[in-house]
Amino acid sequence: YINDLNEIIRANSPYFEQVIPRLDKLILDIETLVVPRNIVAHMNYPNKNDQNRIDVFYNDLQITLDIIKERGIDFKIP
Repeated sequence: YINDLNEIIRANSPYFEQVIPRLDKLILDIETLVVPRNIVAHMNYPNKNDQNRIDVFYNDLQITLDIIKERGIDFKIP
């Protein structure tokens, strides 16, 4: 679950801070993504506001992954 992801990140923040820039922002972004994610997960269409939240989160995540890649850190998503 997405809430569990935030708890894992918080509990292990010293490890994640070495890799993920602006970790606090990522945690906050994940929190704001919970509602639109639940809408989609339950087979409903997100409204324009929720779609915008999803789009902003996706773009921010792409930027974060690009920074990690630039640092030469081998990062794989299973």
